[in-house]
Amino acid sequence: MKKLPENFYDRKDVVSIAQELLGKIVVTDFNGNLTSGRIVETEAYVALTDKASHSYAGRRTSRNEHMYAAPATAYVYICYGMHQMFNIVTNQKGVPDAVLIRAVEPLQGIDIMLQRTSKIKVDFTLTKGPGNVGKALGINKKHSGLHLLDDEIYILDEGILYREDQIGISKRIGYLIPSVLFETAIETIPVYVIESVKNCQVIFAENERTVRRFLKSICKEIVIDNYEWFTIHKSETEQLSVFEQKIKEEKNIAIISEAGCPGIADPGQLLVHHAQQMNVIVKPLVGPSSILLALMASGLNGQQFQFTGYLPIESIERKNKLKELEEESARKNCTQIFIETPYRNNQMIEDVLKTCKASTQFCIAADLTSDKEFIKTRSIEQWRKQKTDMHKRPAIFLLLA
Repeated sequence: MKKLPENFYDRKDVVSIAQELLGKIVVTDFNGNLTSGRIVETEAYVALTDKASHSYAGRRTSRNEHMYAAPATAYVYICYGMHQMFNIVTNQKGVPDAVLIRAVEPLQGIDIMLQRTSKIKVDFTLTKGPGNVGKALGINKKHSGLHLLDDEIYILDEGILYREDQIGISKRIGYLIPSVLFETAIETIPVYVIESVKNCQVIFAENERTVRRFLKSICKEIVIDNYEWFTIHKSETEQLSVFEQKIKEEKNIAIISEAGCPGIADPGQLLVHHAQQMNVIVKPLVGPSSILLALMASGLNGQQFQFTGYLPIESIERKNKLKELEEESARKNCTQIFIETPYRNNQMIEDVLKTCKASTQFCIAADLTSDKEFIKTRSIEQWRKQKTDMHKRPAIFLLLA
């Protein structure tokens, strides 16, 4: 078994190194626990020009010091307070380029990997994603600084040699970044969202102040001022020309709404449509959606449903719309989902209870993902017998006739 020599890593073209690592075998041997996997996904960071790099523009701290070490050095950092991210330092000493190992195909020591990841059986998530790679291979921050020609972590100069046409190179221009529904519910944001934000150079935010606070809450290492910021609240159309220009500059762009998923009852849809028309990749990321969470927990029909957004403000028009939605629900066996400005919630509930039939099922879902979360489905008749106060509480309403 021959290890990759140091001169493999001691090159200026980090992108080529990242490509050539594909198919190679990464091995860890900690206290006789041998594990290995074939590298199938990498990510290159050119430190001086890539804003996603911890060493962007020559930034040097005690935390990223190992990025400035000799080529073939392991650089491991903690993301989201729990995920150990394994990188390989490249280029000459003092030039902090690096390659992140994003995914491997498990080969040796699978039982050990399962134990480390608390899994019962092998599935595609075992070593997919950089956090899972670190956990399965047993790599953590204490291994940062190890040299890859030593015997604890190393890359074998063997494995599959992929042809150029077998390697996919991704330029993910538009990331749709989910935000928290409740400010402190950061556990609802998957770790790969953080990595995607770090890959971006431009942010189109519904509310810049809110998004800045959100990004700091999920990852303190994100340097907020490194991004170009554009606000899209009530100005999305005006920002289309700027958005198009940033796409032409091949900048990675994050679209982030104030809460939940952009483009779903929130700004972002116009930008996404524009990106689709320009034939660029749009990458939607998993995160909390109040609409789907409410539907999931309501017990109402999840096979046929319709989101109608805000109903009319005036009570008479709103009651007419509720009758229309109830009739359509009965005709199509369809769950109707709608929202209201929080300070008008009680007026909405009052009109629902006055307008809808006693047998119609009505769900109120409020403060989703918070410690005050409220989700209840009752018949209109049952709701009429109790006092319900949802004043100024973010809520979703669902009915099924």
